[in-house]
Amino acid sequence: MELTPADWNVLLLRCRHKDGRAWARLVEILQKRVYWAIRRTGLAESEVEDVFQTTFVALHRGIDSITNGAGLPSWVITTATRCAIERKLQLLKRSSEVLDPDDNTLLSQEKSAETVVEETAQSLTLHRAMASLTGRCAKLLEALFGAKEASYEEASRMLAIPLGSIGPTKARCIEKLRSKLAELNFFA
Repeated sequence: MELTPADWNVLLLRCRHKDGRAWARLVEILQKRVYWAIRRTGLAESEVEDVFQTTFVALHRGIDSITNGAGLPSWVITTATRCAIERKLQLLKRSSEVLDPDDNTLLSQEKSAETVVEETAQSLTLHRAMASLTGRCAKLLEALFGAKEASYEEASRMLAIPLGSIGPTKARCIEKLRSKLAELNFFA
């Protein structure tokens, strides 16, 4: 069920008042998106849970600074991505510290850090574009390309869309996503 801006604001207010059920609901709603954002950075699976927890600790600490409940998903995704990048860069730094400075591997790891930052910037832009989609397109693309990639058959059942309509609907939704990405200069 998609939350309205008013629902997000109520949830934010309840979380600010330390309502445990509201926190549990917030984590339940956002967890797939957070895992998606972390995994998209290429972070090793063994590090994903730590970054997930770090993200929600940061949310708990910063909850009073968030003024618009509808902005919670974007805030959490951005935070998760940044935490994952930081973790990845720390791991790269640690692994490069044990290498001989004259070793060519060190240079390739420095390039890897630059690549990580570039890929993450692209991932954030992609997430912003995905977050701007609404209704059927948002649900369909999340089902097909989210943390648990659904088959056409699964998506058809979950979203009550006829199986034969999944492909054409997906094509229209991807075109909308492509337009949003162009607006965000993703292809520049």
